[in-house]
Amino acid sequence: MLICISERLGAPASIIEIHPGSNQSVSMKDIALAMRTLRQTYGDHFNGRPPGIVLENRNGSIIEDGRQLREFWTALQHHAPELCGSCGIVLDLSALSNTAGLQGDAFEDYLGAVPVEGIMGLHIHTRHQAPSPKDTIPWETVFATVAGIPHDFFINPEIHHRDQVRETTAFCKGYLGEGGIKVS
Repeated sequence: MLICISERLGAPASIIEIHPGSNQSVSMKDIALAMRTLRQTYGDHFNGRPPGIVLENRNGSIIEDGRQLREFWTALQHHAPELCGSCGIVLDLSALSNTAGLQGDAFEDYLGAVPVEGIMGLHIHTRHQAPSPKDTIPWETVFATVAGIPHDFFINPEIHHRDQVRETTAFCKGYLGEGGIKVS
């Protein structure tokens, strides 16, 4: 399906996002090995140009909190270490906040458990609306953590309303600044 979509669009994907699902019998090792297969199969079809693969934390899935994201990253390092430079986590901060709230835990504890070296991208939104400093998500803490990511990463303003994308991009730039960190 991904190959067909890319062919229809006329270009291969540079990054593919996957979701962990809720099947408790799927292990972190299974996900890591599936990422390897997906990357290789897709890349082979497009003349050796494999995409990055990122896994999103999702509410109601087997990977929704910081501890589970750390467990996934550890499995990727152990079972498919060659992927660690191009594959990893796309951190959905709103989902992480929702999970913390539902579990009665501190968002900061969940965020602190996420391995920053495994973060390849961020979903920035508040329930798919433009974020605000007034949100329950402590954005200053988030962006202080993001500043510690030791490599380039992408930001996806995961907004369901086209007219709020510019506002979300400006929000991110306000916290990250224009110098040193590329916001796209």
